[in-house]
Amino acid sequence: MSRWSLLALLACTAIPFLARAAEPPEYDFPPGFQWGTSTAAYQVEGGNLHSDWAAWEALGKIHGKQKNGKATDHFTRFREDFALASQINTNAYRFSIEWSKIEPERDRIDEAMIAHYRTMILAMREQGLTPYLTLHHFTTPIWLMNFKDPGKGHFQTVETVKQFLEFVELVVARFGDLVDHYWTLNEPTILSMNGYLTGNFPPGVALPPGEVARALWMLLRNKSLEQLIASSPQGKMFVRSLYTLLLCHIRAYDLIKAKDLVDADGDGVAASVGLAHQYVALNAETFRAFPAFGTMMDRFNNDLLRTLKSGKVDIFGNIGLSPEEVALPAATITNRMDVLGINYYTSLRFRDLLELAVTQFTGLKLGFLSKEKSSDLMGIKVRPDGLYRVLKETYANYGWGLMVTENGIATHDEVFRTTYLVAHLIRIARLLDEGVPVRGYFHWSLIDNFEWHLGTAPRFGLIEVDYTTFERRVKASALAYAEIAKLNAIPPNLLPSSR
Repeated sequence: MSRWSLLALLACTAIPFLARAAEPPEYDFPPGFQWGTSTAAYQVEGGNLHSDWAAWEALGKIHGKQKNGKATDHFTRFREDFALASQINTNAYRFSIEWSKIEPERDRIDEAMIAHYRTMILAMREQGLTPYLTLHHFTTPIWLMNFKDPGKGHFQTVETVKQFLEFVELVVARFGDLVDHYWTLNEPTILSMNGYLTGNFPPGVALPPGEVARALWMLLRNKSLEQLIASSPQGKMFVRSLYTLLLCHIRAYDLIKAKDLVDADGDGVAASVGLAHQYVALNAETFRAFPAFGTMMDRFNNDLLRTLKSGKVDIFGNIGLSPEEVALPAATITNRMDVLGINYYTSLRFRDLLELAVTQFTGLKLGFLSKEKSSDLMGIKVRPDGLYRVLKETYANYGWGLMVTENGIATHDEVFRTTYLVAHLIRIARLLDEGVPVRGYFHWSLIDNFEWHLGTAPRFGLIEVDYTTFERRVKASALAYAEIAKLNAIPPNLLPSSR
């Protein structure tokens, strides 16, 4: 879409708002609030040739045997995308740098790719977008993988920590003058679960169907799953992966703080470091009815965070870890979080887990278990009150500053996406009024993207992408977000009572 077409659309949508301009906004946000969008390199850039996901595609593991190909062609169209991000009034952009492009072979650094990413970050800044850099967003160089023996590659060995830190040091050296905000990892628990329990991500380790059925039966009978995890090689690899990712975070935190001494933003802080963590809220009634399920979800949500807060390693009972590994000095773990990124999409009830588990492992959909309707293409229920609970409880438990680093829905229904967006922002505004320090909101996603093993079917973008021509089209939800970001408030015409 041309700049003029976008301006015309913005003007048209502004007319009803201007007619109500005298009405004060009910929900406003503090000065300096970060209005952003998020993407991940693999999902938008294209040209994915040297990562574990390139091998995953070659094995036919993507829905419909799809290939990432050019993805959304963001690699060559980033200037257009950043211009659109600026035109919808966002002031921040969360993105990742693809490790496998920087280091396609062990110890071979591609200087052309470093130059490309510098150009890309400079283009962000030219459009008034503050860069928020994710160092690891699910993809890993193929030379770190061992598909034949998954226990000897990926995040199963301490050697991976060393290799990751070398990459981090290179990134800080080459981009630290342009970047002040870092996320070390994206969703380490989800990465470990999909890599070593469900088999949806590389290296594709999965619990056998019989074990999945036994796990569901145990949860229905309120039995703990710790013994099941302890007795399975997949469970041990899951815990090992989380432990290795914990080491990656705490040591990358120290490295970035020591090496990035340039205050690129001029705000007095040379480097702010956190991680982006998916947190799935649990319905209180479900917790009471199925305490074993509640305990399991609490471990998924909080084990990593509790370890980082307390300095005591406790990751799913430390199954498979040696006493020496568990006995890390607390001083090397605590205080390694300047800001916690929360990725929130939904809250769960037990029937949701049953539906998701059966679909995950069999492909069958059991929508008849719930009468709750959803326009989400991924079957996720829309429950914004969960975000309120997650942010409030996380701040109460840990005391860290917070950002919502991902929040969005895969749908073709723009009224539905806008309703989803506004509902979640209302909860954030309420939390700010209550003193919870939420510093920013990053919508997932700026543009439609290649949604991992699900391919191109889910449509999360505020900007639509035609996967044949790669033409961009601004969606109605983007125009609503533009109003909110410009005002730093939710205007009355977007509130539920006026829609």
